[in-house]
Amino acid sequence: MADLLEQIAQAIERQEGFHKTGSRSQRNNNPGNLKMGRFARLFGASAMDEEHHAIFPSVEHGRMALRVLL
Repeated sequence: MADLLEQIAQAIERQEGFHKTGSRSQRNNNPGNLKMGRFARLFGASAMDEEHHAIFPSVEHGRMALRVLL
């Protein structure tokens, strides 16, 4: 099951353009393009961009939030 969730998380990262230089998800350390809210704050997000996507302090924080959400 964990392998399947990891594959889904990686597919979401690709779909959201995380691996493209300068993409929103890359700039925001947010591989899943998660919206700002209580959940994102639990993983360290303290700001949001103009479209209300959470900005995480590191890629690791953003990845952890995506995986826990799944």
